[in-house]
Amino acid sequence: MLGYTYYYGAAICRIIKHPTYQRIIGCKNMSSAYIVNDAVVYFKHSTKRLTPWQFTFQNNHLQDLKELKTKFNKVYIALICGDDGICCISYDEFLLITSNSVEGIWITADRSRNEKYKVKGNSGKLKNKIGNNQFPDKIL
Repeated sequence: MLGYTYYYGAAICRIIKHPTYQRIIGCKNMSSAYIVNDAVVYFKHSTKRLTPWQFTFQNNHLQDLKELKTKFNKVYIALICGDDGICCISYDEFLLITSNSVEGIWITADRSRNEKYKVKGNSGKLKNKIGNNQFPDKIL
C-alpha cells in the first residue's frame, strides 16, 4: 500500500460521513486532488508525529493548484498533520502566506494540545487559527 493512502483515507472518511456530502471524484493525473461536491481539495500529508508539521510544495504541486483554480471556483488544501488532525486552508489563504523563492515554497502547521493550528508559509502567516474541526465543513 502506498504510504499516502493511509492519510488520504482518513480525510476522505471524514468527508463521506459529513451530512452534506454528495460525491467525491479523483482528479485525473493528480493523485492528491479530489472533487468533493462542487469544490476541489488538494491533500498534502506529513508523517511526522509531533508539531510542527511542514509541507513542501514543488513546482508540479504549484502547477496542479493553478490548473485546479482555473477550473474550479473553490479550491482547498488539506494539510494532514500526521495522526493529529487536518488543517484546511483555501487556495486564497495559501497565496497570502507563500511566494516563490530559491528555498522553495513551504507551509508549517503548529498547535499545542487542544488548540487550533497556527499556519505560516515562507512569506507570512495567517491571522486566524484553523481548527481541526473545520474540516470538512470548510470545503462542503
